[in-house]
Amino acid sequence: ITFAGRIPPHTVVKGVKQLEFFSIGGPDVTDDMVRDAVQCQSLQALALIYPSITSETLDNVVKLRNLRYINLVGTPLTDQQFAQLAA
Repeated sequence: ITFAGRIPPHTVVKGVKQLEFFSIGGPDVTDDMVRDAVQCQSLQALALIYPSITSETLDNVVKLRNLRYINLVGTPLTDQQFAQLAA
């Protein structure tokens, strides 16, 4: 799933189970919008560009073991999260 353009407020991606690619960005992107998507263990490519998400959501991202591509431009990571993603 790729979202292009401005995303309406309160948009939520829910009920996804076999998602392999997810790309979304912008300051209107919140935890609620991406919570289900970043818990898909089948996710292989993820782009979260300049989102307004919390460290809790990023903790779910670092648990994804099938990721082959990740783009987190403008996403604040803790040192521990960065180290987990680099491993």
